[in-house]
Amino acid sequence: MTSLTEAVMEWSDLVNAFRQKILSLPVRASDSIPGITDRSASERILTGMVYEVL
Repeated sequence: MTSLTEAVMEWSDLVNAFRQKILSLPVRASDSIPGITDRSASERILTGMVYEVL
């Protein structure tokens, strides 16, 4: 492999790892939103924010 190909593959791996972490955020953080006691509502809010970021 060329250096460019290796760099692209490494960058792709980093981006995919970041994407997976950020997509798991709504489930992990849904209990942390102050003032919202409905877990499914907080997951929906966070999921919308995550997709906006992505």
